[in-house]
Parts: sequence; C-alpha cells; structure tokens
Amino acid sequence: MTLGKAFSPACLAVCVVALAAAGCGGTVSAPTSYDTYNAKDGSFRCKCPAGWEVKGGGRSDFHSASFAEGPAKIKVRADFAGSIIGDIAGGGMAGLNAPGLEMAADEADDFSAVAQVHQMGKEEMAEAFGNYEETPAEKIDTKLGEGRKAEFTGSNTFGGKMHGVRLTILSHDRRITVVCQCPEKNWETLKPAFDEVIDSLRPGEAEV
Repeated sequence: MTLGKAFSPACLAVCVVALAAAGCGGTVSAPTSYDTYNAKDGSFRCKCPAGWEVKGGGRSDFHSASFAEGPAKIKVRADFAGSIIGDIAGGGMAGLNAPGLEMAADEADDFSAVAQVHQMGKEEMAEAFGNYEETPAEKIDTKLGEGRKAEFTGSNTFGGKMHGVRLTILSHDRRITVVCQCPEKNWETLKPAFDEVIDSLRPGEAEV
C-alpha cells in the first residue's frame, strides 16, 4: 500500500471523525470515592477522584497536578510567578485607596490583586478555547486564602462544547489556579465532583 493510498481523503475523513469522537468522549460517571493528593513542595493538597489518572510534579518554584478520566480533567497549579504579579497588582491598590480616593467595598473587590490575576487567567483561557464565555467572578474564601471562581463554556479543537469552572487563589507566596473541565453532556454529573475537589484545597505538607 502506498502512502498516498493509505491517507486517501476518505481515510482522512474517517480519522477526523474518530478523533473528534475521542475528543468529545463518552459518558463519565460521577466519582464515588476520593483519594488525597499532596504537592511535594507543600503548596497545596486536595481530594482527587479515586480511579482517575493522576499526574503531578514540578520544581522549587512550580508544582502542578492533573486528574483525568476520559475527556474530563482537573488541573491544579501553584507558582511563584503569579504571586509576584499579584504583589504588583496589590501595590497599585494602595494608590487607589489614598485619602479622598477610597472605593466602595464592591469596587475594591474588582481591583483587588486576586481579582486582577484572575482576569489575566480569563485571557489565557480564551486563547485555549473557541467561543469562550464565562460568568462574572465569584468571591470565595478557601483554606488557602481568598479566591475568585467563574464557570465557563467553550469549544475544543474539534468543536465539541466544553463546560467547566476555574479558580484563582493568591496564597501567601503562591498563585494557585484550578481548571476543571468536561464535555457539556457530562457537566451536571461532574460538577459536584469539581466542587468537592475545590472545597478540599488546603495547605499541603512539604516532603523533606
């Protein structure tokens, strides 16, 4: 068989359909139990759905973990760089709160360091997904510090609709970001699991 025949238009069409189907994935069941993931640098720990594929690692200034089951994925990332950006953004707040320029509480929330860093994350997400949209950021308190959370939708490479939630936290010397995503048809099933993982975030234990 020649290369040209092996990759005929008909064959390519079948491959594209197959890949698209793989990207959309089948039905993902809701987790029935959870394990615990602890970042080796102690930046965070959280629950992870039992039986899902777990990957994690990093270096002294960065650590990430991902939990995946088919097309559903949860990614947690901790880094110094985002925290530095937050410090810079927070420094700008001092000028905005100078005498005579004080803002109302809700306005201050919009200009807070974590809110600004969260907004930067939205721009990154819009580059990764087509037709990206998300809800206004919600202020939440976590065991790692104050955060901002938003629900989003977008399309993947093959046009399948994805639904998820993303979270940004400024935790002492780290920025913690969480992105949970799945095909639209799995959203209602997996949303409680995504919330379970987010609610379980807390400081980890550094491994010596």
